Amino acid sequence: MRTRHPGGHSAIDQAGLPGDLIPMRSIWPIFLEDRVGFLPASKRSWQRKVLAVALAGLLSAPSSCWLYQQGRGNFHEVSAGQVYRSRQLNKKEMAYFVRRYHIRSILNLRGANQGADWYQDELSVARRLAVRHYDHGISANHDIDSHVIEHILSLLRDAPKPILIHCNFGADRTGLIAAAYLYAMEGRTFKEARQQLSVFYGHFPYLWSRTGAMDRSLLRYIRRQPRQQTPRV
Repeated sequence: MRTRHPGGHSAIDQAGLPGDLIPMRSIWPIFLEDRVGFLPASKRSWQRKVLAVALAGLLSAPSSCWLYQQGRGNFHEVSAGQVYRSRQLNKKEMAYFVRRYHIRSILNLRGANQGADWYQDELSVARRLAVRHYDHGISANHDIDSHVIEHILSLLRDAPKPILIHCNFGADRTGLIAAAYLYAMEGRTFKEARQQLSVFYGHFPYLWSRTGAMDRSLLRYIRRQPRQQTPRV
């Protein structure tokens, strides 16, 4: 897991590796060399293959879950009859879910994008089915200020319900806002709320991913709230 330090560099950055997307072969020394370096040269190749297979197996379950959820729109209920979440839906999918769940508002966390087909399709469905549409773009790779989260929650509070929240994959940005909503507006515990940021929805803030920013943002936001004792992680 990449951990962010006050100076803005991660533990991997300080190890002298690139700070952004890191090829898999570049992180081999960090995870494996200490474990295979003592072996005779004839056995190191075999040991690396075994560890590679084990790592692939570890990642296959989350990947399979992610593919399954994406195939069904990553559509889930956050709050019964009030708040739903999804990935970016195409025109037909959006119309189906709006009708099926009587959606009255859509909150797009990707931000307005007038030149994109997906955005025009979404606006078209919203107009045709008389659904309110809100745009508030945030990044999954950067920490979100607590005041920004509060502003988004104010949109959720005032928007006609049921409301659908979505980003691109429906995993990170959507998970952050869904978790903050449950904690701040429905009185759920930190443990309950943070489940919205889980691998079940496709949130995987490990290895070279920078989406751990969503977990940090949620924890920082919750620590600002006086309702409960500061959570420990």
